[in-house]
Order: sequence, then C-alpha cells, then structure tokens
Amino acid sequence: MYQDRRDQNRGGGGGYQRRYDNRPQQPRRNPLPEGFSLFYLAVVCPAEINEQVKQFKAHLEHTYGCTSAAKSPAHITVVPPFRAEDEMAAPIADFVQTFNMGVVPIDI
Repeated sequence: MYQDRRDQNRGGGGGYQRRYDNRPQQPRRNPLPEGFSLFYLAVVCPAEINEQVKQFKAHLEHTYGCTSAAKSPAHITVVPPFRAEDEMAAPIADFVQTFNMGVVPIDI
C-alpha cells in the first residue's frame, strides 16, 4: 500500500506524488498448513533478460525497500500462486511437461 498526498513544496502547482516511505508493515499471511505447498506456473525469461530485470529489481529494493521481487528470476506468470497438497507436485509437473510439448516458442 502507499499513501497519496499532494506535494506542495516542489513547485509546479502541487503535483501528485506517491509516498512509499513509512508504510505500515503488512501483517504476514497465515503460514501454509502442514502438507501444503505454494505453487505457481511461469515462463522463465532468458539469462540476458534476467540480468536486465535484476537491475530494475535492485533499483526497486534500494529506492522503495521492495525485497520480495528479488526472490524469483525474471518470469511471466501463467498461473498465479496457489496452495495445494504436497502430493500434487508430481501431477502438476506432469501437466506442465505435457503442456510444453508442441508449444511454439515466443519472442519477448
């Protein structure tokens, strides 16, 4: 979350500024129940794109304190994170492997 406020001190007629500092800490979500894992399906970007994205992520972390973005490689999310029983890992992996067969590569 961020707090919007009018910035009266920068000239330019009180332009609109987003304020990211001093944000209240978000409460942590409930931990996963025993026997459950968090899954998501994504297309991982090539190494050269990942290096460029790392620079953006470093800027976000340094400027706004956003550390969560640095936890995963550059990717395009196909299915957002979801909770499922641990025993679903193999069927999910099988589905992804089957789905990948015959998929034409795309340019990013």
